[in-house]
Amino acid sequence: MAQRKEKQSRTLQQDTLATSPTRERFEAEFAAYTGVKYAFTTSNCTTALYLSMQLLELGPGDEVIVTPQTFLGHSTRVGGSRGRLAFRRYRSEHA
Repeated sequence: MAQRKEKQSRTLQQDTLATSPTRERFEAEFAAYTGVKYAFTTSNCTTALYLSMQLLELGPGDEVIVTPQTFLGHSTRVGGSRGRLAFRRYRSEHA
């Protein structure tokens, strides 16, 4: 446990976390673990949403369904991709 905490601490203290060998190793290991060809890390959720919209080739008129109780960044990303935001309520059977 102490060794794991030491590794985590060293990783988080790096000045170049976004371009570090640690990040590259994590992406490769995560891709292998999940059985996909590529895995990408991002600096935050907004960046991840933007990348997702680009990869899906979301364009004008494409509808993206989100819950009304969502983070504002979701709507910003959809609007930035010229997609159409559609708020839908979700009711769980277990609620």
